[in-house]
Amino acid sequence: MKFYMLPGACSIVGTVALEWAGADYELVRMDHAGTKSPEFLAKNPHGSVPLLEDGDFYLTQNTAIMQYLSEQYPQAHLFGQGDAKQQAKAHQWFGMVNADIHSKFSIIFGPQRYAQSGAAQAEVVASAKVLLQGLFAAVDTHLNGRDYLAEGVSVADVYLLVTLNWAAKTGVDLSACKNLEAYKARVSANPAVAKVLALQ
Repeated sequence: MKFYMLPGACSIVGTVALEWAGADYELVRMDHAGTKSPEFLAKNPHGSVPLLEDGDFYLTQNTAIMQYLSEQYPQAHLFGQGDAKQQAKAHQWFGMVNADIHSKFSIIFGPQRYAQSGAAQAEVVASAKVLLQGLFAAVDTHLNGRDYLAEGVSVADVYLLVTLNWAAKTGVDLSACKNLEAYKARVSANPAVAKVLALQ
């Protein structure tokens, strides 16, 4: 099994999942140029990571990869160790991070795709940051009295951690979110998470 990733990208989530699963895998570190190479595009025509290669089976998109790994390695408890309702909640939060939070960072990382002039690009970035502050505030409220998003640490927490690192990198002001700093430290301290982060 091979897993293709970009340092600092959302493919961190899949790498942690493979570590939790104890899977026998090869980590393939890519750069942006490499994801557009003919060899990589033959495996993933979208030219993006993450990409999971399992024999002659190729799978993209975090949500699909997490579902596949969760079924292949149920003992890893990728969506936490709670009951069916708590695992569904972990799926809910994973979906929220993937669809709502990640999409706003896509604007910040590539404003030229949404506006042409420098002034217009600055405006869409500023708007995305305001939207992110609201989304993270909702997460912060949910974390009152909770260690993790659902019962036990899950891939949803790892995904949220990745976006919190992006927030720090891009200057999204989360100073009003009082629970997120301790939460970030808690998730980062997980042995597999710490191992993967050290590889970035």
